[in-house]
Amino acid sequence: MGRLSERERIEILMIVGYGDRIRSHEEKCDLFNQEHPERAPIVRSTVGRLVSEYFATGTVKDALDDFATRTHFSEETKLNREVQENPHCSTRQIGLNNNIDHSTVVKLLKKEKYHPYKVHVLYELNEDDPYGRLDFCEEIMFRCDGDPNFLNNIVFF
Repeated sequence: MGRLSERERIEILMIVGYGDRIRSHEEKCDLFNQEHPERAPIVRSTVGRLVSEYFATGTVKDALDDFATRTHFSEETKLNREVQENPHCSTRQIGLNNNIDHSTVVKLLKKEKYHPYKVHVLYELNEDDPYGRLDFCEEIMFRCDGDPNFLNNIVFF
């Protein structure tokens, strides 16, 4: 059996009825299956699930993807606030502080377009070594031209 389209879901909800004439799930299935003989027949549990989801969410649209349903929006705002307050805290430490898995923290930061950056000192730049500084400045300017908010999204660990 294929998934119901949004139009078919709305049609089933219209079949439900209102006032004194509210139909049973069995009647709804029969009416819908009579109207759509070309598609695989639906069963009572499909109608029951659709009606309960509609009353719970107020919509017939598909639920959000798995990642969005597993994380709560309050968690996202809490993580964003923590990163803004302490941008030098590691993603593992942020996960421990909020009882969230490290990979989830990384996904949320990526979704918010944060760019984690860990400083690696390979050698010390001296005042007589301007080429490294110039290359770095040109790279940052190039990225800022592409995205004006680039500097707001850099997190130094």
